[in-house]
Amino acid sequence: MTTAVKNLLLKELKLANLVLPVVMGSLCLLMLIPTYPLYVGLMYMCLAVFFTVMHFREANDVYFSMLLPIRKRDAVRARVLLCCLFEIAQLVVAIPVAMLRNVLYESNPAGIEANPALFGSALIMFTIFNFLLLTMHYKTAHNIGAPFVVAGVAVLLYISLAEVLIHIVPFLRTHLDVVGEHVGTQLIVLAIGATVFVAGNILTYRIAAARFERVDL
Repeated sequence: MTTAVKNLLLKELKLANLVLPVVMGSLCLLMLIPTYPLYVGLMYMCLAVFFTVMHFREANDVYFSMLLPIRKRDAVRARVLLCCLFEIAQLVVAIPVAMLRNVLYESNPAGIEANPALFGSALIMFTIFNFLLLTMHYKTAHNIGAPFVVAGVAVLLYISLAEVLIHIVPFLRTHLDVVGEHVGTQLIVLAIGATVFVAGNILTYRIAAARFERVDL
């Protein structure tokens, strides 16, 4: 990470409304509801990312940033890193919540159990959201409504598909929808999710940066 990107990331953290991601991140506590789709508690961080990007849009941050001696792609890289930071922070907070849930309840009839596979799948969910929201947003560096609708719908479809598959595919049901068993398989899903998250957000940065560089401000 270059000095310029580090400084830009610090700028993003100082100017962002950090109350919102903290509040949305704390909604992972919804995982403690006995019968509850666990993806939903994590999905709220997507709203925090959206409102953060919109906050910077409303503050004309892109125009002020371009007055600085920086490259356009550095500004995009800092924004992608900020979004990833929020999402990873929520998952870190959600780990002890998931462990407590598994102590309190035996199973979750409303969806996937709180296990490593859930966190791996959540990383893929965040990747899909970031990719669609940011690559579409940086086509103009202004429009945010349509990118949010597309990204939001894609996330809902992904969650629906993930929950359906884990219930109708016997292998997924017996290996991923359990706690304390087949942990190795669940850790593989977590590793796949982490790989997708890293590679997907690098791709998000590259496409968004390329599009932003073509924008005439």
